[in-house]
Amino acid sequence: MDFAIPRGQVNFERWVGHTTMWSTTLHGIFYYIYWGINNDINGWAKFADWGQVEAINNLAGSISWWFGLALWMTSVNYVRRRWYSVYQSVHMIGFLGYVLFALIHYPGMWASTVPGLLLYAADIALRMCQSSNVTTVTSWRVIGKGNNRAIVLTLPVDEDVEQKPQHDYFVNFPGVSRWHWHPLTCLYPQGQQGQPGGSVTFCMKQKGKWSTAVIDEVINTEHVPVRVNGPIGGDSILCQNYDHLLFVAGGVAAVPLLSVIEDMVKQRNGGGPNATLVPASVCLIWTSREREEFTLLSETIMAAASCGDGWLTIDLIYSGAVTVPAQQPLKGTPQQLQANKLEEEGTAVKNLVEAHPEGKTYFSEANGAVSLSSIPRAAGRCPVSSHSRTNGGCPLRFPGTSALFWDRVRPIQPKALNQWHYMACAIMAFAGGFFGVVLGNSFINEFYTAYPVNSRYWQGGLVIFCTIMVTMVGLPLALVVFPAQFYRYIRSNSKAGRERDAAIMSQGMERTAALLMDETVGFQESGMSLPIKIGRLDLTATLQETVQQQKASSRVGFYCGGPEAMVRTAAMTAWRLNDESKGAYLHFHRATHEL
Repeated sequence: MDFAIPRGQVNFERWVGHTTMWSTTLHGIFYYIYWGINNDINGWAKFADWGQVEAINNLAGSISWWFGLALWMTSVNYVRRRWYSVYQSVHMIGFLGYVLFALIHYPGMWASTVPGLLLYAADIALRMCQSSNVTTVTSWRVIGKGNNRAIVLTLPVDEDVEQKPQHDYFVNFPGVSRWHWHPLTCLYPQGQQGQPGGSVTFCMKQKGKWSTAVIDEVINTEHVPVRVNGPIGGDSILCQNYDHLLFVAGGVAAVPLLSVIEDMVKQRNGGGPNATLVPASVCLIWTSREREEFTLLSETIMAAASCGDGWLTIDLIYSGAVTVPAQQPLKGTPQQLQANKLEEEGTAVKNLVEAHPEGKTYFSEANGAVSLSSIPRAAGRCPVSSHSRTNGGCPLRFPGTSALFWDRVRPIQPKALNQWHYMACAIMAFAGGFFGVVLGNSFINEFYTAYPVNSRYWQGGLVIFCTIMVTMVGLPLALVVFPAQFYRYIRSNSKAGRERDAAIMSQGMERTAALLMDETVGFQESGMSLPIKIGRLDLTATLQETVQQQKASSRVGFYCGGPEAMVRTAAMTAWRLNDESKGAYLHFHRATHEL
């Protein structure tokens, strides 16, 4: 249970917003036109009237519309995708300004605004307490280089947080910005049987100032404070509805698909009733311009693809630039050439180790010669014990990071204790909205009786805004959410609580990362590897082959994640093949959504 909008319903939320803004815009423009063409009305006086002439505050209505326009314009794809921080800031300020001045414009607007805000108020109350908890990065590694970097982060998770594939989290790095929250999809939720808690891993691509600042902070800081909201969504891929699943991913958009594949592998290996929900076969086609992104593959997935039963097929396609070094004429005897080669490789290895002392360099021996078998990646582990080494024997703290002064580092805490807690929070939000409306209207009636003049009416709208907002959020926060979270915080401060959190922190490390060789990616200890092809993905040929291989009666689920152009092309190709072919029908779904 969650009060947040799932990813699949984002378009519904957008169109509700568009409809609201179109109706507001037409309402304002038609009044402006009427005032302008009517010679008996002073149009400017009407526009600038702050409730001095009539009970309706026209100027406040215009200000509300302007806030809505700012929110609307910054929500379009062009602005949102390029200046996400601007969009997020304007979204918060614009929403408050739109509602506030709408109620000042006409206090009776509460009847149309409050019902839609009740669940939002309950969600705000839950998020306020959850986001006040502070955690930290327990391990990380950087893949790629230059402006094409991506970072893999691992955070500890409390045992009471239910983790599912495709869960989304909103994360905030106070060292970068206290106000900006960005969504990340979990790569691999992880927990060890018999151990408390677990961890969650994210992969974030460098894109813009915020992600660049986060990567630099994690690399250059021993302990990084993180605030988290979530999880949200999860389990949007209904595997049991299909006989065959085809996953096509581009770049780091493979993250949600990898979490689903690993979950299916675990269900299939575990047996029981869940094993019957897994489709008969799964195929993952992953194309990327960065070779190192293929190291996101887990050992569990690679073992399923390498076992030879044909259930899981993985094709890795590198579509980036391929540089071919110029061939220089070689001189000398074979013994001299071999000695020169070993000397050059030894020098290269030494330079790489010196350049990346925090990383790892892997080698393999062939015919007695040591050769470089993978590029070292910047990586780090930030173990957090029950007592910090840098804080005088006290638990690790980040003073001033939490809004409620809960500055001690803990694993990610749950939003609510259970489903009954969610229900109680929703009930209190509805009760708070009711009490806020009663209090606000009671004041308005008394106020209008004492001051029966239009110039005072706008103050009644301001009062009803304050009473509704405070009671809708304050009642569930004070009576339901805060007491539970405060109890958890006090309990975690005990000796047993600290030891429990320390045990979770010590587990919160990313699993062994795959190694990247020239033409393969694999794991050194197990000897498993998958080949990396070089070229471009022919999506049409791939889908045609899938349709021909599967029976006409087969149910094929086609999930595509990647850049918007890639997803649209995949959708159009699937629809065209469904019209032309008599083979298996491709049920197309988006695996990634733009925010």
